[in-house]
Order: sequence, then C-alpha cells, then structure tokens
Amino acid sequence: MTSPLISPSSWKWSLGIGIVMLIIGFIAMGNLIVATAASIYLVGVVMLIGGVLQLIHGFRQHQRKAFWIISGLLYAVAGIFAISNPFAFSSVLTLWLGIVLIFVGISRLLSIPSSAPGRGWIIFSAIITLLLGVVLVVGWPANSLWVIGMFLAFDLVFQGWSYVLLGLALKSRN
Repeated sequence: MTSPLISPSSWKWSLGIGIVMLIIGFIAMGNLIVATAASIYLVGVVMLIGGVLQLIHGFRQHQRKAFWIISGLLYAVAGIFAISNPFAFSSVLTLWLGIVLIFVGISRLLSIPSSAPGRGWIIFSAIITLLLGVVLVVGWPANSLWVIGMFLAFDLVFQGWSYVLLGLALKSRN
C-alpha cells in the first residue's frame, strides 16, 4: 500500500502541503526571533510532557525506579526552563550545536581513509561542518536569538519545495 503523499492520484496533497510549508517557512524567515522562540516553546512543551510520562513510568517500576524518576525530573525541569526562558535555552542550544559541529567536522577530517572514493567531497563536507560550528561559537551568544529560527525556516522552505516538486511530478504522471 502506498502513502497518500506519494500516490500519483493524490498529487494535490503533496502540492498543498508544500505550499503551506513554503508559506510558513517564509513567514519564519521574516521574523527569525519569533521562529526561534516558537520552536523552543514547542521543544519545551514536548520535553515537559516526556518528563511527566517518564515520572509516571518511574513510579510504576520496581527495578531502576530511581533512574526513571531522575530522568523524568531532568526532562521536566529542562522543559520548564525552555518554556519559561526560551532565549536562554536557545543560547545553550546554539552553543551546544556549534561545539558539536566543530567536533563532527574535525572527526570527519581525521577519519577519512586516504583511498576513500569521493575523498574530496568528504573533506569539503567536513570543512563546511567545521566552519559552520566555528561561526556559531564565535557569534555566540548574539546569534542564539535567530540561529534556531533560521534553521527551522530553511528546513520548512526546502521541505516545502520538495513537496511542491513531488506534487508536480506526480501530477505529470496522471
């Protein structure tokens, strides 16, 4: 059975979803600070719900009860922190992302076999990842107001275009 999003007969769904995602993505690009706050609020709510569920699970367990309770408390506290102070949370998240990208870029550069096919592209990708991490860390904390919103906006726009192009391709098959 095929998904309704990739069925040739339902190209309108793909096109419609793509257009909506494009609109939301361009709105997010128009105000990256609001997009950052909105995404952090959403992450906070999800973390709070996850923490509460882990706490419930923890109190129902007989083994490793402390693990589940502590895990649930940490999740819930992080969720509350994200909801109550989204810009401080985005600051921490942006710095963490920058550091992770630096380490990923360096580890890719150090782990490329000398005989790897496409070695040049792997090196290029590693350098881009490393540079993106450096840009995030050097621009921190000021960039933490808009970086997450920008990532969200770009993702929405690229996903939107993908769905629009998929819808048009499916329409041409009919």
